[in-house]
Amino acid sequence: MASTVEDTGTARPVPAGSRFGGSGFGTAARPVRPTGVPLRTRSFFGGIEMTVQTVPDGYTTVTPWVLSHDTAALIDYLTDAFGALELPGSRFVGADGRIGHAEVRIGDAIVMMFDIDPTIPAPPAFLRLYVEDADEVHRRAVAAGGTSVTEVTHLFFGDRVGRVRDPFGNLWWIQSRVEEVTPEEMERRLVDPEFVAAMAYVQSARFFPEQPSAE
Repeated sequence: MASTVEDTGTARPVPAGSRFGGSGFGTAARPVRPTGVPLRTRSFFGGIEMTVQTVPDGYTTVTPWVLSHDTAALIDYLTDAFGALELPGSRFVGADGRIGHAEVRIGDAIVMMFDIDPTIPAPPAFLRLYVEDADEVHRRAVAAGGTSVTEVTHLFFGDRVGRVRDPFGNLWWIQSRVEEVTPEEMERRLVDPEFVAAMAYVQSARFFPEQPSAE
C-alpha cells in the first residue's frame, strides 16, 4: 500500500498510518497541513486509486490524549461535567476488558483516551476548555466530582478563568472571554492592584494534593 500527498502540485511519498495512534492501534503518520492548502492523499489499495482528505472532518490539527486507569468512568465524568459526547464506534475494548481507544467530543474539539497499564501511574493531562459561562461549567465540574483548584477569577487579559482537577487527576482550565482588552489596557492592568492580586491568587494555587508526610 503506497500513498502520495499533493499540496502545491508536488507529490512526495508519505508513510501509511492509522489515526489510532498511541493506544496500541498503530501510529498516525499525517503530513502537516500548510496554511491555506487543502491536502489530499492519493492512496492505492489493491490497484484502485482513491482520493481522501488527510485531516478527517471533525478533527483539528492537534488532538489531546488523556490516559487513565478507568476510561469508562472518565467518559462518564466528562459527560456530566462538560456535556461530552462519546463518538459512536470509537470505543475499542481489548480481551482483558481494558479500553484500548475511545473518543469524545467536547464542544467543537475531540479528546482521545485509553486505559494504560494499571501498574503505571496515570500522567495528568492539562487542558483548557473555552465555554460560554465559566462560572456555571466550573460549578458543574465540581458537582460531578471534581475538585476546585482555583475559583473562577477575572484576569487581566479579559478572561474569567477557573481550574478544576477531575477525579482522575487531570487539570481543566475553564475559561470564558468576557472582554476584548487592548495592549495598552493590558499593560496598565499588569500593575493594577486588583488584577495583580487576582493573578497572584491563581499562581499560588497547588495543582495537586500534597504528598503524605514521610514521618
